[in-house]
Amino acid sequence: MTMRITLDGQSFELTPELVRSRLEGHAPENIRNYWVDIDGIRWPVKQVISLATGVEDRKRFRSQFSRRWLESLGFAIGSENAASVQGRPSSRATISSPPPTIHPGRNPDNESPAGVEIGSVLDRLRDDASSNNLADVLATGGRGLKSPGMYSWWVDVAGAEDLSRGLGHPVEPGLIYAGLAGATRNGGSKSSNTLWGRIATMHLGKKRQFSTLRRSLGGILAAAHGQPTIDEVELSTWMYAHLRVVTIPVADPDTLNDLESALLAELDPPLNLAKVPKTPLRQKLSALRKQFGTEEANA
Repeated sequence: MTMRITLDGQSFELTPELVRSRLEGHAPENIRNYWVDIDGIRWPVKQVISLATGVEDRKRFRSQFSRRWLESLGFAIGSENAASVQGRPSSRATISSPPPTIHPGRNPDNESPAGVEIGSVLDRLRDDASSNNLADVLATGGRGLKSPGMYSWWVDVAGAEDLSRGLGHPVEPGLIYAGLAGATRNGGSKSSNTLWGRIATMHLGKKRQFSTLRRSLGGILAAAHGQPTIDEVELSTWMYAHLRVVTIPVADPDTLNDLESALLAELDPPLNLAKVPKTPLRQKLSALRKQFGTEEANA
């Protein structure tokens, strides 16, 4: 079995035998959330891809794609709910996690919100099968979504091609953005925002000024199509045609900001700009946001 992957335009061919050979002489690092079982030993997924490809900068690839690549090679993937677990013998069964239980406070061991099953929330945010098309979300009228929570946005193949063309960097189909709604503000005051309000009236509204995601997509698509300004109607049409969303209601808004930080560090969605490392793609995205923000101001 041979699989070809591409990182920033550089191609690599991986086989199960090559992966095993590249791990020789190395020891598993601490596991934060996801592991891959290779011959009875659990390894962090990004460590394995780094060793297998020789790419030392692990910011060049995302955990969700590392898991997908290794699963395609026949290796079992699972998640640990402990803060930090050393690689060790395991069965080949994938661990499933219960729905997240969120409580205020912080866990000093991993700087994640105390009481949160990070692996469980990650599983749900990265589960394409849980995503819904936007028309179906709006058809609920907000049922089950009028609470704080987190969400992830997904793009299809054709949409990913549009984004890649506009950014000049490859964007893979799948999870492209994640965020929160209704988190307690820094000063301690409560927010009245909800998942329904954020998605239905901001991200899918008619004014990109109220949505970071909408503003980013608008700039990318305008660049892709050679347009001088962002067309709000065309932007909405494109979003309905190519995007899906996963929503996760969260009972306690006090934990949301810390939860988002922990999840973005793992998911690293390409269109997020805050709480994630700078990359050439994100630098281009920031430039497009500035460019089309200037066009708007001069209109």
